[in-house]
Amino acid sequence: MNMNRLSGRASRCQREGRPEYSGSPALLEKALAIACRSFFILSMFYTYILYSESIDHYYTGYTSVGVAKRLKKHNRGGNRSTKAGIPWEVVYCKNFVTKTEAIKWENFIKRQKSRAFIEKLIKSEENECETARR
Repeated sequence: MNMNRLSGRASRCQREGRPEYSGSPALLEKALAIACRSFFILSMFYTYILYSESIDHYYTGYTSVGVAKRLKKHNRGGNRSTKAGIPWEVVYCKNFVTKTEAIKWENFIKRQKSRAFIEKLIKSEENECETARR
């Protein structure tokens, strides 16, 4: 870890009247590592596919709140596009670090306009959904 960069930030903290970090560099490095890990764990984005047996239809979407929470919203009728197909079940999901990646994957799936493609994707190894029908 480059301590010159950190000391430069500390002097800026002083200039701005904010408290300066005075602990050991090893402790600071450990705290930053934990903070970075926590950021990436909390900031996951998902592309998911739902299936409704009642209308025999697949729905593709993305979310940042977690697939289970998003599924509950769909099944409560919170989305006009999926209201007619209640109940829905998650059959596919894939994690992404950025929102852009999740949206690109969602759009790629939708551009295929192929039920066969979706069913192949559901059975594939890249399906990260634990409850998926395989």
